[in-house]
Amino acid sequence: MRDNAWLVETAGLPPEHAAAAAELAWLAFEDFYAHVAASRERLLVAIARQFQAYSELNQLVAAFEGSRVIGIGAYYDLRETAARQIEGMRLLLEAAEDPVASSRALRTFARNFPPAGDVGGYIARFSVAPDRRGTGIAQGMLDRVESALRGIGLGEARLHVRQENARAIAFYRNQGYEPTGPRALGYLLLRKPLM
Repeated sequence: MRDNAWLVETAGLPPEHAAAAAELAWLAFEDFYAHVAASRERLLVAIARQFQAYSELNQLVAAFEGSRVIGIGAYYDLRETAARQIEGMRLLLEAAEDPVASSRALRTFARNFPPAGDVGGYIARFSVAPDRRGTGIAQGMLDRVESALRGIGLGEARLHVRQENARAIAFYRNQGYEPTGPRALGYLLLRKPLM
């Protein structure tokens, strides 16, 4: 990792950093967010609000270079999934032009995901700024996320990755993550023992 990058564990980002983090969350999950709203700008505001509310995004490791957010690794205990997703969806659907149509589209899109289960930790968003990829920042963030999960007593990490994202799959496999569950869906579920 670059010497001038630093990592922070936080339960929510302040507004001055949340907008940049929202851009990174968008990069990590653009195919999902596209089902919520046509207006990317409007949706980015809703995503930024998720970093400050009890959602899938507000517990994270953020990588900074100076005052610039260059990476995010959001995580939580899988037992918290329902509460975090409900709050996250509420914030996103507030940005939707047609919340009913968006809800239907998201239910259909959810069929692309093998169930993550309810034991262990879940890495909800993991993204590094495109101009900082390949610098070791992802490795440093993942180490900190895994350490945080162990610190709250979770013995396993899980995450979803797009089937066609060969670079991400190779990165996670090099870090000890192995596929689990159905493999014929749009996303692959990966897991790693942490203890």
